[in-house]
Amino acid sequence: MAREISTVLLTGASGFVGHEVEQVLRRESWLRTFTVLRPDSESANSAHLGSLVFRGELTDKASIAKIFKHKVDAIIHLVGIIAEDGTNTFEKAHVETTANLVDLAVEHKVQKFVHMSALGTRQNASSRYHQTKYRAEQKVKESGLNYTIIRPSVIFGSGCEFMGILEFLAKFPGCTPLLGEGKGRLQPVWVRDVARIFAKALTEEVTDGKTYDLGGPDVYSMSEMLKVIESHLGYEKTHCQLPSWVASRMASSNGFLWPVLRSILHKGSFALLAGHLLPPTINEDQLIMMEEDNTCDIEPVRKDFGVDLRSLADWLKEGGLEAQPWSKLWAPRYKGDGPTHGEPDRSSPPS
Repeated sequence: MAREISTVLLTGASGFVGHEVEQVLRRESWLRTFTVLRPDSESANSAHLGSLVFRGELTDKASIAKIFKHKVDAIIHLVGIIAEDGTNTFEKAHVETTANLVDLAVEHKVQKFVHMSALGTRQNASSRYHQTKYRAEQKVKESGLNYTIIRPSVIFGSGCEFMGILEFLAKFPGCTPLLGEGKGRLQPVWVRDVARIFAKALTEEVTDGKTYDLGGPDVYSMSEMLKVIESHLGYEKTHCQLPSWVASRMASSNGFLWPVLRSILHKGSFALLAGHLLPPTINEDQLIMMEEDNTCDIEPVRKDFGVDLRSLADWLKEGGLEAQPWSKLWAPRYKGDGPTHGEPDRSSPPS
């Protein structure tokens, strides 16, 4: 059976996955989409797609409560971070934002709550990233709402940070460096497939009350995935394994050194230099997760969503990876101005 949904509130629309989800939602002409963005997030994409944009902090329930004076049938909650930044902690980004949205969804009798988690999320996880993702899942499951939780493996697509990191490593002079022991296997999934699945979860009642692990059709070690990228770029390279203690020292240094260097070098004429010299940052949680398998059974997704998942190799073959200068890969995003919390951004007309 299919549920009737006419208005969706989308969080995380300024992100890589969020933009793809928003495009899928807006292609459905019957669907009205609201997005909630932080005051410093760029809204041009949402405005172009015709979504109604609100400004607010999801960690501040009062700042987003006004959105619900509009009729909200469903929520897709995508907000999450892979690295903590000052006061923007895993606890705030994952648990507090979810708790606030769940409370408002219950209060306003929202019909469906679709939540993005992450493959590997579990109560006894080694990484704080997965621990907080688990607590966020529990908030959703205990809410009494109709929900679907989706746990993707690593997500690939044009312009994503993940592919940028692989391209950076593949282009590294000499051998390709591998951090840690490289034991963890990955099951990369295409961002457009992820977006289609999130959109379908809104209306497909067969997905209610279920948690889906999501990956692509192929499984790789990090070394194998890099060889696929290198082959696509026309490189034939050897891989050199960096010991775990070196990777740990890099992660420890990133807590102070790299952010400072990047903030200095990314100013003005130094931006190009920064793009060529500075590697992507890494932290201890990411190192922990790199050593774990991140794979799953995708048959439940195929059965309930009826999707044919695209492989990384096919995406590359069809020109998916658009090589670009490193300076563009790592340059910080423009941060635009926005109106006050909880009020619609009038530059984005309602559909």
